[in-house]
Amino acid sequence: GPDFSDEGFSWSGPEFAQHDKPSSWYLVIIVVGLVLGAIIYVLTRDMLSTISVAGAFIILGLYSLRKPKEITYILTDYDISVGTKQYTYEQFRSFTVNTEGNYLNITFLPLRRFATTAGLYYQGQDEDRLIGFLSDRLPMEKHKPDLIETFMQRIRF
Repeated sequence: GPDFSDEGFSWSGPEFAQHDKPSSWYLVIIVVGLVLGAIIYVLTRDMLSTISVAGAFIILGLYSLRKPKEITYILTDYDISVGTKQYTYEQFRSFTVNTEGNYLNITFLPLRRFATTAGLYYQGQDEDRLIGFLSDRLPMEKHKPDLIETFMQRIRF
């Protein structure tokens, strides 16, 4: 379980929240990929574009089969460790919190425009204590899902 001290928090959790998908989900991905590929071929007669689109859907389906690894999260007064990656609070402008399945998803929003976000998944009783700890170090923003996140949630990815 989570380990809390005056210096911070540490716990193990999944690297991402996995959504169980019925086998029909995979069938829909295959059909959509083939239909889009066929439409692109009919419109462009370009085999490379057709294969690229169909391949992208196959890769999406295969990637969704991947199981999350269990990683260690560590929050201290000075930095954030997500598995083997380490960040300082100064790299982020704020953080957001939302619920994803049975987990609290905390996403750190970078200061630099094209820097990657950092995220962690937490499941436990001390959610308020964890959010309070982070709020002392970074401002908390209301979670606003972007277009891609909304699409991924809708297709249960």
